[in-house]
Amino acid sequence: MIPKHLEATTAKLEEIGCEVEEFDDAVRVVASKRLSNTNVKTLPYPGYPTDMQPQIGVTLALARGTSIVTESIFENRFKYIDELARMGASVKVEGNTAIISGVDRLTGARVSAPDLRAGAALVIAGLAAEGLPLWMISCISREATRALRKSSGLWERRSRKWPARKRFRSLN
Repeated sequence: MIPKHLEATTAKLEEIGCEVEEFDDAVRVVASKRLSNTNVKTLPYPGYPTDMQPQIGVTLALARGTSIVTESIFENRFKYIDELARMGASVKVEGNTAIISGVDRLTGARVSAPDLRAGAALVIAGLAAEGLPLWMISCISREATRALRKSSGLWERRSRKWPARKRFRSLN
């Protein structure tokens, strides 16, 4: 990973209140307080990457205020929005734009990831959710689960439980 390639993403994270620390081959992001709203428009590199749009959408679902996310590269990239709404997010899609009003919390729910990017975003939502466990789904392949487990330590094996009532289980 080359941090310079993530400049559009890290700039947006800093804008909403995250602390971003760059290393030679890694980036550390910390949010020590509730984040603020923003507007995001996906663009070809070096603009905001469409692959990160679902993840920022989940982040903004928990931010203060109303945010606008415009997807200008791919159609149907907002398929995760209905799943996020099941978890308590206040979201509405109008064409290629999502209007996201931040809520105080998300709650765990049974959700289905329509693609890998949405799956990563819903994992983030599940980690932030309260209450019921998050149940994840088949489109997150075994290779992706291995990569998540290896790179972040967030993915747990089926037999282990998340601390503080958070659990993740693949239905594969």
